[in-house]
This record gives sequence, C-alpha cells and structure tokens, in this order.
Amino acid sequence: PDFQRYEGAGTDTGGGPDWTTGDWNNPETQVGGFADDFSWGYRIASRFDYNNAIGAVTVSPRLGWAHDVKGTTPGPGGSFIDGRKQLTLGVAFNYLNEWVFDFAYTKYMGAGEFNMLKDRDFFAASVRYSF
Repeated sequence: PDFQRYEGAGTDTGGGPDWTTGDWNNPETQVGGFADDFSWGYRIASRFDYNNAIGAVTVSPRLGWAHDVKGTTPGPGGSFIDGRKQLTLGVAFNYLNEWVFDFAYTKYMGAGEFNMLKDRDFFAASVRYSF
C-alpha cells in the first residue's frame, strides 16, 4: 500500500491482505479504524453553583461533553477516535463546606466497533467530609 496503517483503537490486526500479515483472531482484512494523518475533536465542561439552594446546601450540577469529530489518533491511548462521543451528567450537594455528596453518570457513544468504551457506561457516587 502507499500508506502506513498505524494502530488505532480496536484495530487488532495489521490490515494486511491475508492471515500471514494479520492476527489469527481476525483473518479478514482490516479496512477501517486505522490512524489518520489528521484528527480533531472538542471537549466542553460546565458547572453551575447554586448557593443555599436548599437551606444551607449548595447544589452544583455539571455537564461534560466530548466529541471526536473527524479522524483517529494513533494508539495506544489515542485522543480521538472518529465519531466517538461521551456525555457526563453530575450533581454535587455541598453542606456547609463540610459534607459533599456527589453523583454522576457517564455514557459512551458512537465510533462503532472501534470505540473500546462503548459498553463501559457507569454511575459514580462519592461522599466527602472536610474538617
């Protein structure tokens, strides 16, 4: 080929034309998911603080959004995977700057078989005490 197929997320084979240049687990020719010469995306994070929203409790909802718009970064651990999206919604309850109860949910979407996190949605909860 006239280009180098650098590893991208979910590309377990070298993309060769037959089993001698690929992985026994996937004798088919890998045709997608390899790294591109250019990739880009954006990240947005926001948080609002509502002081004394419920008595002495400050409520802080937050939103995180990540979108890998175009292209795949070489792996392992590349920053962008073409079409991948991530949404995080959370809320923290802060009582008198001593107790903080925090809850969040993260959902991973897009990028098809190359999104290694697509089945890793999770809910997180924490309690913090400061003295």
